[in-house]
Amino acid sequence: DFQCDVPKCSRVGDNGFTRKDHLTEHRRSYHGLSIPKKSVRNNRRGKAKEDPQDTPDSLKGDEFDPFL
Repeated sequence: DFQCDVPKCSRVGDNGFTRKDHLTEHRRSYHGLSIPKKSVRNNRRGKAKEDPQDTPDSLKGDEFDPFL
């Protein structure tokens, strides 16, 4: 189990979280902590998803045809 480490928070012990991502989301939303989200994550096949901001301009828009 994952327990909140913020002083006086009741989400400890049996009232903790079974998933780390739920604890992280609790710390962000309930306590207002600034915890950055990861920009790259793996999909179900284990391949990293691309961040659209990292796509070169030459590959954006109607001109790009991935089947050429």
